[in-house]
Amino acid sequence: LGTYASLSVFLPGLSLALLYLTVLSFDSVTRAYVIEQGLSEVFLGLLNGLGSIIGIIGTLVYPIFVKRLGLVRTGVIGFWSEFSMLILCLLSLFVHGTSFIPFEKFTAVSCHSYDTYSNSTNVISISMHIPCSNSKLSVLLLVIGITLNRFGLWIADLTVSQLQQERVPEKIRGRIGGTQHSLNQLFDLIRYTLIICLPHMPQFGYHI
Repeated sequence: LGTYASLSVFLPGLSLALLYLTVLSFDSVTRAYVIEQGLSEVFLGLLNGLGSIIGIIGTLVYPIFVKRLGLVRTGVIGFWSEFSMLILCLLSLFVHGTSFIPFEKFTAVSCHSYDTYSNSTNVISISMHIPCSNSKLSVLLLVIGITLNRFGLWIADLTVSQLQQERVPEKIRGRIGGTQHSLNQLFDLIRYTLIICLPHMPQFGYHI
């Protein structure tokens, strides 16, 4: 890791690895949340397919961008394109219909009632009633952001891979590639650990 950190490709690689710390993809956790929020599996499947098509478009324009703008600028475009789309996911936490309720500890997952606990001299159980919302604005912003960010994500992924191939000495290239993969899996493990610690729907926003 020390050798990797000393290379110029470390920050792009770390930026890519940090994406594994979020739920901003159509994995099992996000699928369960989205379906629980009222979107159909068919609609979710269509968005997943659309996201793949958008990602493929990113791979098709990638060599054109590299040829005209250079590798580094292409990577910057990829990361910023992805970031701009993921802002929609962040906004989804604060619009009408969101289930995100920060700073509370929940022992139930129903949107109608939660038991919260406050620590003072004694532990006190408080019943907190929260009305369900029929608005799909929040969850739609989330899935649209995840779908559209595929373009920038695939460009950024290709850029990091090519940077590591071109700017890492051949004799340590395999070791650096293994370190990158290990970083990806480490953050993925941390993500699932956080999900275990914060498993309820109103806490989903912490994982974004």
